[in-house]
Amino acid sequence: MPEATGRVSTMADGIAVRAPVLGAVAWMREYVDAMPLVDEKDCRRALRTVRDALGLILEPSGAVGIAAALRHKLRAGSLGTILCARGTPIDCRRLPSELGTRQGTQDASIHPIGHGMDPGDDTRHTCTRRLASPQ
Repeated sequence: MPEATGRVSTMADGIAVRAPVLGAVAWMREYVDAMPLVDEKDCRRALRTVRDALGLILEPSGAVGIAAALRHKLRAGSLGTILCARGTPIDCRRLPSELGTRQGTQDASIHPIGHGMDPGDDTRHTCTRRLASPQ
């Protein structure tokens, strides 16, 4: 059973969780296959990588997925998942087509979690897409 921790100190404070939300834990047990861990050093590396490669400054919580990809050397054939929640500017239903269809990436799927499909409501979605080989 998940337990609450003491104070949480991280640059990625937007996703820091001190007390587990039981509904979220139940959802994760059903849908999440792996949860690679990253540390502050990994997050800083991801922030620098995106800044240097794209000229973008990310909010640290937004760099965590990139940090995991860099640290754990995710390869083609891995599944990437993006969680979209209320208030996000991303319409998860359109994301697969917006990412484009390159060879090896046609098997995208959207899985609603919640009560509706309107991105403005309180529904959560997972957008899963097989990663393609770099070209």
